[in-house]
Amino acid sequence: MSMSAASASQQQGQQASANAQQLRADWFTAIERQQGTLLCTKLVADILQKSQDVIFQKHIDRQVLPYAIQYARESMLKSIQWEFFKMDPGETDLSTWDPDPEPQPVRIDSWARGALPVIEMPEKNIVPAPPLTGESMAFFNLIKAIAHCRGRSKTDLRSTKVSRANLADKQPPPLPSPRLSTSKPKVVAAIAPARDAEKTPSKTTPVVARKVLSRAPVPTMKKKITVPPQSHRPPEAA
Repeated sequence: MSMSAASASQQQGQQASANAQQLRADWFTAIERQQGTLLCTKLVADILQKSQDVIFQKHIDRQVLPYAIQYARESMLKSIQWEFFKMDPGETDLSTWDPDPEPQPVRIDSWARGALPVIEMPEKNIVPAPPLTGESMAFFNLIKAIAHCRGRSKTDLRSTKVSRANLADKQPPPLPSPRLSTSKPKVVAAIAPARDAEKTPSKTTPVVARKVLSRAPVPTMKKKITVPPQSHRPPEAA
């Protein structure tokens, strides 16, 4: 069994090596064939290019004479035409050859869409001004001075009104009147000192004396007194 397996594996190895050699040979053959094809194609392209160059050069050589003849003919015809044009007197002018007069424009329909009426602007007759003299210049200067003074006086009056309004806004509110109020006196329940009839404040006693008498240290007792409303003289407005 071992001998048969070894012989089988050896046969398989030989077969694989033979296949590899055949594949290598085929590969080299294909490469050589492709290189030969490319070489032949390049040779054919070079031959065709050279042959076309030769043919084109021969065609140009053959067209040199006809082209020179054609150019000379055109130049000669142009020079002859210019000479005849200088000596040509031209044709006589006939009245029938005159262009027809321009027709009258069609009247635009005023009712048509987009039509606008024609408005004729009145002409302004400009009358030249008389020349200025010394008297007229003095009169104009006097009018300008009067107008300037009037405008200045109006401006001053307006500024005075504005300043007065600003001062009135900035002034403090008016103080109450210095006159004695006629309202009923308030009854105040307080601890008042026992005073004599002579020392009791009355309406005729000054305000300062009343304050001094009220602050004097005297024995106190409960008594209802009436204090009239006091009024102070407001300070003079600045």
